[in-house]
Order: sequence, then structure tokens, then C-alpha cells
Amino acid sequence: MVNNPLLADVKFLINNETVYAHKSLLMYWWADERLEENGLFFEWIVNYKSHIDFSIPIQKSTFLSLLEFIYCGTFINLLTAEEVKKVLILAQKLDAYEILDSLRNAFKQTENAVKQFL
Repeated sequence: MVNNPLLADVKFLINNETVYAHKSLLMYWWADERLEENGLFFEWIVNYKSHIDFSIPIQKSTFLSLLEFIYCGTFINLLTAEEVKKVLILAQKLDAYEILDSLRNAFKQTENAVKQFL
């Protein structure tokens, strides 16, 4: 479902490539009315017109991993601790405050899993 144009109603432009998303799934993280600060990511989605072109450099693979986490609440594809860290940093750059705690937990779990193999 990530980056699937079927029924997609949001388009992100990442390095001149279109990434498709679904507004209802993106908005899930911001459904709590008690949230005071919504951040840039929320504002971009709410004010979406034709496409969202980020003003910061983003790797498409990192953005797709962030979307995967937003859609599923976990990473479906196996990521290294470094890749999870990149997703966490991207979420911070996008002011996606609402998912940062969940991403930090995913990072810690990945780090702990890596340590078990060392």
C-alpha cells in the first residue's frame, strides 16, 4: 500500500520522483484532538493541493520507510539501526512530533536486536 497510486490522494515530490500516499492513513497519527503542536508535516498534509515538494534533502528510501511506519506502526522491511536512525532524523526535520516516540522505541528495539548478535 505504501507508494501505491491506487486510491492515493496525496503526492509527494522527492528528488523529482512522485511518491503516492493516502491522506486518511497519514492523518491517523494526528487524530488526537488534544495535540497542541502539529508541526510542518501535518500542515503540509492538511493544506495539500496538488503535490508536496519538501524544501529539505530527503532520500526516497528513507521517506518510504517513514511512510511504512506511519501506515503500519512498525517497519515491515528489515532495517539496520542506521536506517531507522535516518527515519527518526527525517521525522524530526519534518516536525512529525506525533510519531517520534514510536520511532524512538523502534530505534531502541533495533539497536537492542543488533547488540544481541554482537
